Amino acid sequence: MKRLLCLLFMCASTMVSAQITDTAVNKDKFEKSDFPYKGDRVLIVDKIDGSKEENIFVFAKNKKGSEQDRLYIQQFTKVDGKWESKVSEEVADEGIITVTYNNRKAFKDVEKNGQVDALYIYAKHDKDDLNNPNEEIGLLFYKYQLYTVTVRADSDFKKNYFSDNFKELPKPVQDFVLDYWNKYVSER
Repeated sequence: MKRLLCLLFMCASTMVSAQITDTAVNKDKFEKSDFPYKGDRVLIVDKIDGSKEENIFVFAKNKKGSEQDRLYIQQFTKVDGKWESKVSEEVADEGIITVTYNNRKAFKDVEKNGQVDALYIYAKHDKDDLNNPNEEIGLLFYKYQLYTVTVRADSDFKKNYFSDNFKELPKPVQDFVLDYWNKYVSER
């Protein structure tokens, strides 16, 4: 009986530590708030919490019609009751427009450490051709670092290209990314 209770307790604590909570955020209200994100237009905002942290992930852009398209990618984590910027990246390639996909993302606590592993997909297009991407990028937020896997038009979107740091990810985290990514790429 003691073994059974111990086993049940261990299973319950594992389930609790692996829990991810996705809270809806009103994009318009967020955009008008005084939250310290970069950019002028919010494309995606997600409040995703692990059992040990609260996060807000923001993808925003500069003003529409600006000469240079800029995508701001940010992760904020609540520390001592205040939101702190933990990840901030700017994507701005000459002649390129970035496009985000609000429905192409995945969240998990792969290592069951109470931290969110967040995967988003976005694309880069020539400024004059928004129908055909040059690249599609899978972007992983993991322990306040960014990791990418990319497919490109010049390889007919068949070959994966990885950021230099991708190989440093633990195997289960790589598997999480690649399982989602390979399914996405096969359906494109």
